[in-house]
Amino acid sequence: MKKITLYAMKSERKPLLKQLQKTGLMMIIDETEGAKKDDNLKLSEADRAKAEEALDFAGKFARIKKSLISGEKEKVDYDFLMSHSAADNETVDRLLWIREKLQINEQNLISINEKADVLAPWLDMNVSFDEIEDTKLSKVKTGYLPERFISRIPEIEQAGGVVDVYSSGKPGVAVMIVAHCSESSAVFDVAQQLGFTEIHLPKEPVTAAGKHGELILEAEKIGKETEELKAEAETLSKKIEELQFLHDSESTRVKLNEVSFAETDEVFYVEGWTRADKVDELEKAVQKITDIVFIESRDPDDDEKPPTLTENNKIISQFETITDMFSRPDPRDVVDPNTVMGIWYWIIFGMMMGDAGYGLMMIVLVGGFKLLTKNNGKLVNIIFYSGFSTVFWGIMFGSYFGESLFPAVILSPLDDIMTVLGICLGIGVLHIFSGIAMKIYIDFKEGRPWDAILDQLTSIVLVSGLLMLFAEKLKLVGKILSIISVAVIILTGGRTKKGIGKFTGGFVVLYNVLAGLGGDILSYARILALMLSGGIVGMVMNILAGMVMPNADSG
Repeated sequence: MKKITLYAMKSERKPLLKQLQKTGLMMIIDETEGAKKDDNLKLSEADRAKAEEALDFAGKFARIKKSLISGEKEKVDYDFLMSHSAADNETVDRLLWIREKLQINEQNLISINEKADVLAPWLDMNVSFDEIEDTKLSKVKTGYLPERFISRIPEIEQAGGVVDVYSSGKPGVAVMIVAHCSESSAVFDVAQQLGFTEIHLPKEPVTAAGKHGELILEAEKIGKETEELKAEAETLSKKIEELQFLHDSESTRVKLNEVSFAETDEVFYVEGWTRADKVDELEKAVQKITDIVFIESRDPDDDEKPPTLTENNKIISQFETITDMFSRPDPRDVVDPNTVMGIWYWIIFGMMMGDAGYGLMMIVLVGGFKLLTKNNGKLVNIIFYSGFSTVFWGIMFGSYFGESLFPAVILSPLDDIMTVLGICLGIGVLHIFSGIAMKIYIDFKEGRPWDAILDQLTSIVLVSGLLMLFAEKLKLVGKILSIISVAVIILTGGRTKKGIGKFTGGFVVLYNVLAGLGGDILSYARILALMLSGGIVGMVMNILAGMVMPNADSG
């Protein structure tokens, strides 16, 4: 990677930044001193938000629902992406207006229904609301009595009141109480003792039934308008692909306006990263916009963290997802670990599954999923590719859905567990050796040949010698290699230390090699555990199925 600083005339800023965004040759960073962003950033963010809201709203009416696990997005030309039509904006505005209108209608319906519920107990009252009022000689109140006190209405009448009883509602039974002015206090005191709650009906020249009918008609009108608006929204939702395109376009504009740049009265400049082999291409792309430009490139400083771009073949690139879970390789690293890691992941995954039937299912099901959904994601591909290694190891171990349909090429894990354990540990040794070999290569490339020989190669020789001790014909060679490697580690392990560390450092390194690599190698026994668990589960399920099938036949 090269650190790039681009200088150009202030008037050429927007077309130059568009060209950089279009080509993707430079990753602009937000580290420029005194940097600022485009004045249109807030406006473009607002436009994107509107497009997103309209897209979400249209999605509720779209007949074709988007898959929960979508495939790769279709690639479009940059200029085509940035040239969306004004009609798309009109669609956004119309959808948002419909959404707002539907929300208003919903609130109005709630209000109308509440008013209708209030009037429902009073529908039998033939007096218009504006006629319910006090006179010179009488006082009148409307309200509700709890149903449990309806039988005690005569107490109100004994106090001098006249009570008209209507229907029941949520608050209670609707009643209208009329009393002479001279007796009104006593009458209403008794009513309150019985739980009477006064309400004020609207002072309109209409009866409760008439007002209720008006509300019903208004609700029907709003309901009809709501259905028409929903139908229009469903029609507009057919343009959901255009809305998605518009949203991507607005998002691209936001990214463009988010670019940090610094400027003087006449010049602006931006900083970023470009691949070392793309600097010339970057210069040519920029010069298509203007000749008045200066590009300064340099190697990254030690305290800088340039971005990483990995280039692997189609298969290995899928396994980059696994490496990225830990950390992407530093671009200054000599080796990209994905190639070695990808191969070993593929091999060990297949060993852990270890069943040709399971592997075939992975290939068929995941392959079918890829075809149906057009999903070509890396994780999906990892599972698909690993199906082939699972089939391979299943054939080697003679396992087909937990059954031994064909004889094993190597041996069956259930028949000779210790031998299979040895194979798993052997795979672990090779896996670890491949990592040490990468370190040897790095040390040589970075000018540390003695570290490669005395630290890395010696570890491989020591482990190899110790393993040879288990083979009768190789015991002598194993002893010689072990003694030589131990001596080299003890004598050179502390070479970078000072004082007494030069003498004790070798023993510490020897302990770390034996304990560290030994523990790492033993950890590969988990491959056998996972292999056995899958096979045993399959075998148990086959036994259970065999127990059920006879009963099914006899029934």
